[in-house]
Amino acid sequence: MAVVEPLPERRSLAIRLGADRAVPPEDAAALEADVAVECAGAPDAIATALQALRSGGRAVLLGIVTESAPIAPMDLVRGEKSLIGSLSHVWDEDFREALQLLGRGAVQAAPLITDRIPLGAAVTGGLTLLRDEPERHLKILVGEAR
Repeated sequence: MAVVEPLPERRSLAIRLGADRAVPPEDAAALEADVAVECAGAPDAIATALQALRSGGRAVLLGIVTESAPIAPMDLVRGEKSLIGSLSHVWDEDFREALQLLGRGAVQAAPLITDRIPLGAAVTGGLTLLRDEPERHLKILVGEAR
């Protein structure tokens, strides 16, 4: 599995958590992936996912993007690539499986959590930090301290 990530700190974390490769977006084309899953929700990430594909590959968009994305239709046609959007999941199966993976330690979630804040600080202490300092914050848990 390969990860495309602009921030060096997050690329290093991806390798520590089991990715075979972690590259910056400008190196995505060298991946020649069968499938690319875009989860960032950023317009440029869609173009990067398409660049990461081999000829005949498939990009699945999971991230929510509200603005236009730079996609060249000729790149899709020439590369015989597919672009699929996915907004849904099977809630009574997906969440159960996710919890089982976490419960048996198959997914290491703790290294992803960079901060814990109370509910009252969700906007100023959470969302703002993620936006303004993405190199220092990855996932912020919001809730009462234990």
